Amino acid sequence: MSRTIIGISGGSCSGKSAISQKFHQSFGNNSIVICQDAFYRSLSQKELKNIGNYDFDVPDAIDFRKLEKVLIDIKSGKDFISIPIYDFKTHTVTGDNQIDLTSVKIVILEGILLYYFKFIRDMINIRIFVDTDSDVRLSRRIKRDIEKRARSLSMILERYNKFVKPSYEKYVKDTKKYSNLIIPFGVENYPFLDVFCHIFCKYTHKN
Repeated sequence: MSRTIIGISGGSCSGKSAISQKFHQSFGNNSIVICQDAFYRSLSQKELKNIGNYDFDVPDAIDFRKLEKVLIDIKSGKDFISIPIYDFKTHTVTGDNQIDLTSVKIVILEGILLYYFKFIRDMINIRIFVDTDSDVRLSRRIKRDIEKRARSLSMILERYNKFVKPSYEKYVKDTKKYSNLIIPFGVENYPFLDVFCHIFCKYTHKN
């Protein structure tokens, strides 16, 4: 079966996950969402002991070779693929999740570093970059981390300024040039999202 891979990239809290879910809802059962975060590599004991100084926003934090293998399996038409199960509490890979792609025609791939390596971005058919203002992204991150991760404001700002912002400037921002489409305002850009989903749904029904 021929499959289309749609990449959704952009900075942390730019709205990638919300847009991915919007697409998934629009495309229905013939689509799935795969998140780059599932491919975090397991941390060593030394890294775990110094977890406060570990940068999760750099390319080395992700096992891109494992992601490459998954994308090759998807593109080759395999009916089943294995996605790593990453435990965010222990920061280790605990197993694999078998995904049935029998009826899947659209794979939505979401992550901040998808376009950094050529061997990954070349396998993505449609590359979308979510271009959300840095102040908006920071405010969303503060809200998320306080409500869902029980972090203090000082902890959030320290990590943002030490890791998140520098990594975005160094590894993510310039990958916008590799995108086919740029979504300004993120998930709040409802007109674009509705038009894209409408046109793409028509395209997939013809193929």
